[in-house]
Amino acid sequence: MRWITLAVAAAVQLGAVGAVAASDLPPLTLGEVNFHSMPKAQAGAQFYPAEALKAKVDGHATVVCTVQPSGDLGGCSITEETPPGYGFGAKVLETAQSIRIYGLSRYGAPTRGRLIEVPIKFTLPQS
Repeated sequence: MRWITLAVAAAVQLGAVGAVAASDLPPLTLGEVNFHSMPKAQAGAQFYPAEALKAKVDGHATVVCTVQPSGDLGGCSITEETPPGYGFGAKVLETAQSIRIYGLSRYGAPTRGRLIEVPIKFTLPQS
């Protein structure tokens, strides 16, 4: 009986040590997930941040979000915005709200509770 108790206690400890929380994993990339829905392509002027369009500035921004149980992205925050002050980060935050992904990645790993990076590069057409 004592050996069974020790074996069970050891298994519980190993399980606790071996478990990796979803938040401890590196963020998923858009290439690793299957999309349930994505934003529809929009004409450049409608999609481009107004401040950047007016100033004729290219840029990029990245947000990191948490995949919710529904597949929606929530708890998003801007992690990179270059150049700052032109609305690139806000536009990526807005775009992330219309992304919904499936519960398993392309490799079969669970996506729910995982972080995901959403990077978008903004480039004005050459005139």
